[in-house]
Order: sequence, then structure tokens, then C-alpha cells
Amino acid sequence: YHVAVFAEYEDELLCWLRPGLLLAAPNPRAHNTYTLLSVTAFRPGHFGIEGLGRETYPPFRASVLHEAHEEWRQRSEVLAASYYIEIQAVPVGWELTKRGEEYVPQPGHTHPIIGGRVYVLSHEAINQLYNQKLLQTLSEEVCRTWSVGELKIFEQPPSQWQPVSLLLDFTKMCRYHFGVFGYTGCGKSNFVSLLIRKFLQGDRSAKVIVFDISSEYPALLLDCLHDYESLIATDETYPTPDNFVRSVVKPDSLVERTDRENLPLHDKLLELFNKIEPIARDSYRTTLGEFLSELRSGESDRWLSPLERELLRDLRAYVEGRMRERGLTSNQPLDAELAHEILERFNSLLIQRGLTRIKPDSRFGKICGYLKTVCDKAQQPSEEPSGLSISDITRALNSSEGPRLIEVFVAEPSVMLELVTSLSEAVLQSRKREARVEPRVLFIFDEAQEYIPRPSERGVEKEAAECSRAVERLARQGRKYGLGVCIASQRVAHLNASVLAQLHTFFVGPLPRTYDRTVVSEAFSIDKSIIDACVNLQIGEWLVSSHVATGLRNTPIIFKAENSEDYVVNFLRDQAR
Repeated sequence: YHVAVFAEYEDELLCWLRPGLLLAAPNPRAHNTYTLLSVTAFRPGHFGIEGLGRETYPPFRASVLHEAHEEWRQRSEVLAASYYIEIQAVPVGWELTKRGEEYVPQPGHTHPIIGGRVYVLSHEAINQLYNQKLLQTLSEEVCRTWSVGELKIFEQPPSQWQPVSLLLDFTKMCRYHFGVFGYTGCGKSNFVSLLIRKFLQGDRSAKVIVFDISSEYPALLLDCLHDYESLIATDETYPTPDNFVRSVVKPDSLVERTDRENLPLHDKLLELFNKIEPIARDSYRTTLGEFLSELRSGESDRWLSPLERELLRDLRAYVEGRMRERGLTSNQPLDAELAHEILERFNSLLIQRGLTRIKPDSRFGKICGYLKTVCDKAQQPSEEPSGLSISDITRALNSSEGPRLIEVFVAEPSVMLELVTSLSEAVLQSRKREARVEPRVLFIFDEAQEYIPRPSERGVEKEAAECSRAVERLARQGRKYGLGVCIASQRVAHLNASVLAQLHTFFVGPLPRTYDRTVVSEAFSIDKSIIDACVNLQIGEWLVSSHVATGLRNTPIIFKAENSEDYVVNFLRDQAR
């Protein structure tokens, strides 16, 4: 439901108000119990003007408007009687009950009392509401580290207002996955790099792997790449360090600041050249787990005939049997010997069931084409891969030692999709096989629409659909094994809904497309009017709502995030001394 709140007109109050401001309205549940409301919109009004319309006699309308303006300009005694401020608000699902000198939050949706006096919460109450739970459970040092910015309660804070920091429980946020959604230019990569930095600072054993298709993060995480053991995995070839630096996307604002202070940004990026490790292209061939997954999806495809589904089931049983006989695991690539055996068995099954005339463009024909292509590719002779293999990266992520920050940069989208699919499957399978939960690993998928599109969406390439299903499995099962997922995207509407359903925390910046805002509202059960207010957020401002990471569960909070570039600039200042 929506609530209309009316206030006496004051210029100062009109300047204070902004969407997201929390109000407390008394409700009939019990004495000293208040329903918490979040402001979604507001406007000044004048009782004399309310009755005016298109049919009003123009000279009379002009006279009323002139008198209203004179009342405001001269601050006459009738100003308070004529003017008012109308505020639209929605409940956030929480109530406050006064117990002694403290206000205790509890879930509730009781309607406020009509005509009751509405209160604005003080900064002490705001801090207690949002942060008290975390302050009680986290150490003082971790609380300082995991403060991500200041709450944006007022547009122009009153003089007596003291800033309130926003604390997040990064352990829970990363374990139960989170998303960052905002349009181009809103500071999405800057904010994601801030969250990566905070996570690594607060959890000394955790690791992060970033899939960076645009090469944005070497500059934004420059201090982390130098301070922590790290590596940059890429299939690109850079003849000289200068070629690498030129390929890195450097924010204009960061370049301006470093140029103005004559800081060694270029020199420190050059030093990252020593952290580059080439990726072995042959190392991410189709794994046995991916091959079996394709067979299973065909078995459950209702568009295939019973005979076709039975054939795929028999073929899968054959492959699993051969794997047991040879002691192969699902994260190993399909080798030439087994691929040859599978092709012979597949052709034999086709003949036995009379399925020799297959239309290439049919559903079953496409599955057959995929199986034959994979097997043919596996039988092609290849040189011993040089560089990082999928197994090498998997071991690095599972080890308590080694790099804490791995950035993966592959410019070719199709190659990156293959890499993400193979690595996600390999890490998940190894953790399940060893029942391992440490160290915690956070997978960052920037420009997530490239990796996790809706598999059923028209025009989605087969590699993208496979990658989407692999990330979906990682999100569904990963939290049991210490694997967290972060997805960052500007087009929420095109993302895999099953992956969105796994996110327990989300951050929303400006999203100009109505459909994207609707998807966010429905996916996370947040009132549409609150999400619509995000259109007016400034660069670096975010709305966060979380089931696990904030002190007030599932309540939208607007805050101004710290600037990740500040950390890079301070690092460069220290290096320049």
C-alpha cells in the first residue's frame, strides 16, 4: 500500500527531502509502535491552486497564481495555511517499538494511524537501525574496513545531522551472491572494484577472480594488484609493456587526477606486465562434465521423440561407464581415445534405432551436430598447451597459498565464454569432490549479459547458452562450497532469471529503461516506486537491499559509495614519496 503524508510548508524541509528518507508513523498495534515508511516522491502544493483547471477563466487563474507567488515571496502569515508539502511513501516491512530508551526493529506491515504525527528518524536511530546488528557481531577493525560509504538520508542534511556510514557483512554477501545493476556511466566498475577491495581487506584468506572482457580493472585495482599476490591471465600477446598499458582502459577522471599531481600511474601499470601469465588455449576444451550435461539436457528435452531421448540416455550411460573404467573425472577434457569410442558407439546406436535420416536443423539434429563437432575437435592433434591451464587456475583458487586476486582478460567473447564455462565447472566439481569450503572465492562477472543471457532468448549463441547454464549451476551450488558470485550488468532484462533468483543482495544505480526496473522490482520484491526513484541517483549513489548483508533485512537503503579511485591515488602518492 501507499501512504500520503502532509507537512506544513518550509523551504528547509523541501530542500531536505529525497527519495529513500525513512519516516516513522504511529500504528495501532501497540503503544509506542511505529511503521517505517520510505519516501518515494514529494511535491509542494497550494490549496488555492488545487481547484484550478483548464476550464478555469484565464484571468482568474492568473490572479490566483500571482497571489500564491506573492504569499511565498513575502513570507506572509497565511503562507503556512495556504502552502503544504505532500509526501508519498511506502512501508519497508519493518516496525519500531520503543522499549525504555531504545527503539527495537521488528518485521511488520501494520497500517499507520490516519492523522497520526509522522517523525523523521535521527542519525542515532538510523545508525542503530542499519548498523547495530553488524556492530555487535563484527570486530571493530572489520567494521571500519567493511564500511562502503555514507547513507544518503537527506538531499541537503540539516546542520545538526552527523554522517552515518553503511556497513555490509561481506562474508554473507559474497557467500549468498550479489548483483550490481546500473547504466553506462553510473560508476558500476568503480563500485565493483571497491567491493572487491573491501572483501580482500576484510577476509585475509579470501580470493577473487575477475572476468574482465573490457580490461577495465588493472587501473581500478592497481593498488590491490601490487599489494596482494596476484596475476593477470590473458590469451592476448603483448610484445612490450607499453602495448599492455595501452590496452588497459583508464578512467578519464583517474588520468586527470594523476596527471594533475604528476603521479606514476603509467609506471605502475607497466610493472603489472610482470604479473601477466598466458592462458593455454587448448586447456579449455570441452570437459567430460560439459559433454554429459549436454546429453542430460537432451534427455529432458520434451521436443525430442521418446526414441531420440532414449538414444541419448544410452549414450550417456556408455560414457559414464567408460569414465569409471578409465578413472576419469568430469572436469577432465574429452581426449582423442574416448572421443573416437563415443563416435563409434553413437553411430551404432543411430543405426540400431533406425535414426539414420536426421535433419540438421531439427532439435535432435543440432544435438547430434554438437556431439560430432566436439568429438572431432577432441581427436585433432594438438601441441602440449603452454601457459596457464584450467587445472592450474583451479588449483590456485583452491589453495590457501598463491594469488589472492586473478584477473582474466580475453578480448574475444566466444573464447571468454568457453573459458568461463570450463573453469566454473572445474572449480565447482573439484570442490564437490573434495568437500572443500576454504578458501572463499568470489567470481566477478562484469558485463554479465555476455556470460549469463537467458538461454531461451532468441539469437543467443550456443556457447553463451552453455556458459549461462554453467554460471547458473555455480550460483545454485557454489555457496555450499565457499564459492560466491557477483554479476554486474546494465541490461537486467536480458539476464538468466534463474541466476537472478540466487542473488541475496543487489545494488541498483540509474536504470533508464522501464523494463529493466520492472525486472529488478519483481525479482527482488521491492516496490516499483522505490526502484523508479533510482533514475535520479547521481554517479556513485546506489540503492542496496539485502536478505543477509545489511543490518535491516530486505530494506532499500540509498547511500553514496566511496570512490575506488581515491585508493588508487593514495597508493600512487605513497609510491611517489
